[in-house]
Amino acid sequence: MFSSHEAAVTTPAQERPHPGVVPPGSEHVIAISHIPEAVRTLRHRSRALLIQWGLCPDAVDDALLVISELATNAINHALPPAELRLSRPEVDGRRILRIEVSDAGPVPRSSSSPDRPHPDENGRGLSIVAALSLRHGAHLAAERTTQWADLTCTNPQHSLRYSR
Repeated sequence: MFSSHEAAVTTPAQERPHPGVVPPGSEHVIAISHIPEAVRTLRHRSRALLIQWGLCPDAVDDALLVISELATNAINHALPPAELRLSRPEVDGRRILRIEVSDAGPVPRSSSSPDRPHPDENGRGLSIVAALSLRHGAHLAAERTTQWADLTCTNPQHSLRYSR
């Protein structure tokens, strides 16, 4: 289990969080169009892949919520291009689902920008990601920012929902 101080970690650009071993066929990259409607398409494509990978329905639902939040942040607050990377590395002897959304860094905005959303209407996305993930964070590079989250990767036969 990850300790509570690992919940949000910013890692150097050349370092990915707990790299683990990613078996062949266990990594998938999807380009993210820089329009709000792209999140819906991204959820549909991701759902199909996660089901194909054998994740239980609860794990798929949690993953789709995290994907939606991270992709929405990239579309609304960052420069294109953006991409989603899903992988299933083995970390500390267990298989996890790693979700990474990379973009070209934040959009420069002044604090008095009229299109800035009211604080009560925004800002809960990373709290949702934190609640659903084992750990999450960001790694920053000169021209790339990646927000990532590690989630449990439960197969249906291991879910209490499907036990007989």
